[in-house]
Amino acid sequence: MEKHSSLNSRDLAVSAEQVSIFLTSDNTVISFFEVSARDIERPIALRLSTPGTILRQSCDASLLVQAIIDAIIDLALPLTAVYQDVIGDLELDVL
Repeated sequence: MEKHSSLNSRDLAVSAEQVSIFLTSDNTVISFFEVSARDIERPIALRLSTPGTILRQSCDASLLVQAIIDAIIDLALPLTAVYQDVIGDLELDVL
């Protein structure tokens, strides 16, 4: 069924995984990912290695939690764009 998916032609796939993020009272962030840790870490590591970024300069670990959530959402955005295109095509077919 997936080889007939609209996502297949765009080299995209949908998957679900458990993600756990903990922010402790001593300003420590602990996160667990089943599969996508590298995809999430890459943009965050880039922001942490770039001088002058708020994430690097701040001592607030909640910004790191927000960065993790942002990275997860950024991975989902291309899928929503594809589904919008597919729905648009279906609407044209119906009319």
